[in-house]
Amino acid sequence: MIITRLPSAAFGYGHSSSPPMNPNSGVSVLTVAYPDSIGAKNLPFTAAEVTAIEQILTGYNSRYQTITDKQATEETVISALTENHQIFHFSGHGDYYHKKPSLSSLLLSGSERLTGEKIASLSLTSYGLVYLNACETGLTNIEAIEKEYVGLASAFLRGGVSQVVSSLWLVNDESAAVLAIKFYQEYLGGETAAVALHKAKNWLRFEATWGEIAKVYQCCLSHPSLADNNRGILSKALGRIERQENSEVMPFSDVYYWSSLVISGY
Repeated sequence: MIITRLPSAAFGYGHSSSPPMNPNSGVSVLTVAYPDSIGAKNLPFTAAEVTAIEQILTGYNSRYQTITDKQATEETVISALTENHQIFHFSGHGDYYHKKPSLSSLLLSGSERLTGEKIASLSLTSYGLVYLNACETGLTNIEAIEKEYVGLASAFLRGGVSQVVSSLWLVNDESAAVLAIKFYQEYLGGETAAVALHKAKNWLRFEATWGEIAKVYQCCLSHPSLADNNRGILSKALGRIERQENSEVMPFSDVYYWSSLVISGY
């Protein structure tokens, strides 16, 4: 069973259904990746994730804008978000604020943050999909009715986004990157976001052996714009895989790795 969720029936009534992505019609993608957030843990596989997504996009009539590191200020990201892209992909850190969920945020460069409150005030009706590949971006507060569906995912929906992929707990950097890559292969291949996420989860659960994951990393290494430090991270990861006694082991088959992502919207 493939399920999406909404804050309410009334909320869904005002949203139009997001059609499958037509690979021949072109797609405009905005990516914000691995901002250098103060005090945040390094996420080495975000570079592989974004590189692979760019490689997938290369096969389509598409355009994409990527904002990274110190470029990822609140002003720059908000400006880019209002340029009528169709997909927004965030790969970095998220923070859920239990006391006031509307201030839950995506961590940007330095100490800057993009809060749910700010996101909800933007007009984002051009976006068919937002993918928040960060920790706890799908959390809401179930203890108080006025906070029951307030958070980052609902902020994007309120801005007019059709569908939002978000996470319910702290995610593993490597498995989250691999899952996102598989999702975009399915989604840009013509599946709906809900079906693409379902297929990507099943792939990670039942098919993603070390050998298959190595193919993803090898493909990323062939990207000419991959930075030297990220190339080193992937080469190290490939070396680790080569030392595995059994390349048919599926390292991310546990429910923790594939079940954190949910899709909201219609």
